[in-house]
Amino acid sequence: MLSRSDIVVLKFGSSTFVSPTSRTIKHNSFSDIAASIASLHKAGIQVVVVSSGAVALGRGQLSSF
Repeated sequence: MLSRSDIVVLKFGSSTFVSPTSRTIKHNSFSDIAASIASLHKAGIQVVVVSSGAVALGRGQLSSF
């Protein structure tokens, strides 16, 4: 059984934030996740976000050179 915690760690994969075909940012995903994190924060819960999305987005930028 889970108990209430004051800290939550959320891990998101690259495909959550970056389109696999165009390798561009999925703005809707960012907005939805930000709203959820804001709700948790309002409830007094600290949120740590871990993502590999920056790597995927950077890969898209590098491939344009």
